Amino acid sequence: MDYAINKNDVLSYLGHNGQTIDDKLERLIEQTIALSYDYIKPLSIYGIFDIAADNGCVSFKGLFDVKSEDLYKLLKYSKKAVLAAITLGSEIEQNIKRFSYTEINKALILDCCAAAAIESYADDVLNKIASKIKEDNFNLTNRFSCGYGDFSLSHQADIIAALDAKKRIGLYCDDNNMLYPKKSMTAVIGITDENIKHKYYAGCENCAAKNICKYRKAGKTCAT
Repeated sequence: MDYAINKNDVLSYLGHNGQTIDDKLERLIEQTIALSYDYIKPLSIYGIFDIAADNGCVSFKGLFDVKSEDLYKLLKYSKKAVLAAITLGSEIEQNIKRFSYTEINKALILDCCAAAAIESYADDVLNKIASKIKEDNFNLTNRFSCGYGDFSLSHQADIIAALDAKKRIGLYCDDNNMLYPKKSMTAVIGITDENIKHKYYAGCENCAAKNICKYRKAGKTCAT
């Protein structure tokens, strides 16, 4: 299995902060975590592309350009970058919707399971890429997604087009730059020489994920 749904992560997405959980809710959470594995069908694709980062802009050569100080700071030591697209498939969101009509608590927990699962799966994808490029004496930066900091959501479509994601894994975005299936993400990861240890994190207040971030709910950030 390429991902794991950690119960503590699910609790964090649910807003748990040390409160007592009764036995009935405990059982429901555990049962829903187990059930979620039946509905999640993860798929991912990635490609490595030549880039040029200069003066607050990043050019994915021959593909598209991005004006973003945050993405520039992430990629300023890189000449190549990974573009990745990741999805849990449509079945999980179909069942979240189905349960929302009859068992709202289960639907909410299932949604949190999906949030935990996609983060775990994305980390696994990143770790596998890191293992491959390390053989060639390179490192990866952290992953950075459209909507983080000043990296506009409008570039979701650019990444999907560059990877041919709709054809390859059924992932696309609408005119409002929202991904479908919804439990999906795109990401950029910089590639650096092995002697450069570089990560960059945009501020929380400008992050598109700030309202669902498990780290913020725990009083932390993704940088700690």
